[in-house]
Amino acid sequence: AFLFGITSFAVRSFRAVQKHLAEEWYSRGEQDLKAGRADLALTDFRNALSYSPNSILYRLRLSQALAETGRTHEARTYLLNLWEGEPGNGTVNLGLARVAAREHEVSEAVRYYHAAVYGEWSDNPVTRRVEVRLELVRFLLASDQKVAARAELIALAADLPPDAKLQTRAGTLLLQVGAYDDALKLFRQALVMDSRLTPALAG
Repeated sequence: AFLFGITSFAVRSFRAVQKHLAEEWYSRGEQDLKAGRADLALTDFRNALSYSPNSILYRLRLSQALAETGRTHEARTYLLNLWEGEPGNGTVNLGLARVAAREHEVSEAVRYYHAAVYGEWSDNPVTRRVEVRLELVRFLLASDQKVAARAELIALAADLPPDAKLQTRAGTLLLQVGAYDDALKLFRQALVMDSRLTPALAG
């Protein structure tokens, strides 16, 4: 019993150290990624995964770092492995959409963006879905797909939460696709909530 107690304590201590090291490397990776040091973040996330190999979050961040360092094939492989286990995961689908967007694969990117919009999110699902759709619209505009971007924006405008800044952002994008009446409606709605919101007044 005494030896069993010592062994249990040693195992718990070892796991605690592993968890601490994984979190430390992950934190470094986040800082490097935000600072634009994707190559350093890549090493950080690999180290984090060596201590916590089953972490979905660490694998997602690793795939993001891989994509940002130009290793899109590796990033896609990581993400597809995650997707096979959770095809409805909004974050995973967004990662796949971004990889496809980097490789200028328009139809595949749109498919994964839509899957992300209608996927599952662990926090703030309404806001997340709006942000993903806005990102999709920006991608379509950058890809010279104005008609598709307009359709996405009109669908988004009909389902926006009562948030003046979000409505203003959507309205500004609607101006870019020539949907002036829809844009004006959103700017007016935004000004009802915040009469001093300068971008909405400008719009």
